[in-house]
Amino acid sequence: MDEMTRRQFVQSSSALAAGLSVGAASDVALAERAGAEGFTSQWSTTPDRVWLGADYWANPTRDWHVADGRIVCRKAARRRNVQLLTRQIGSSGGGFQMRVTIGRAKGRLSEGKGTTGFSVGIQGPLDDYRSGLFRGGGLDAGLTADGRLFIGNRGVDQAASADLGDAVELRLNAEPNGQRY
Repeated sequence: MDEMTRRQFVQSSSALAAGLSVGAASDVALAERAGAEGFTSQWSTTPDRVWLGADYWANPTRDWHVADGRIVCRKAARRRNVQLLTRQIGSSGGGFQMRVTIGRAKGRLSEGKGTTGFSVGIQGPLDDYRSGLFRGGGLDAGLTADGRLFIGNRGVDQAASADLGDAVELRLNAEPNGQRY
């Protein structure tokens, strides 16, 4: 996999945002958790509602809701994602970690299409984190419905279990190595 320099990563990290991105997986339910130093979602104490909360931006908003202590995407389509607005990688760099537990609202993870995972380094056409919310792009890393891990457009040589079951926890850790991650 091509490495990026710390400068390239920080420049493209105007919004670390979501940590959480869902592709064309229908009825994907997500419960996001963060590392010890960071943010932890409280979905289990959040009432069922159509608004995720002030800390999140959902794309598109109408396709997401909170139900039974999880956030759920209602419609299978590309670029469905939820972005966490309260965390950002600044110019000081440093490592980070993200974790998310993923499952389907109905059925097993392997019963369907699509991908799920993280988007990091999200940046839009303007030098403002809000620009990335609508038209931003970043590096995607995650899991396909058939159990393959990926980072960017490359698959990872290590295959996940063929039967993913009802839920799986994905973790993304990034540590600087000199000027690269």
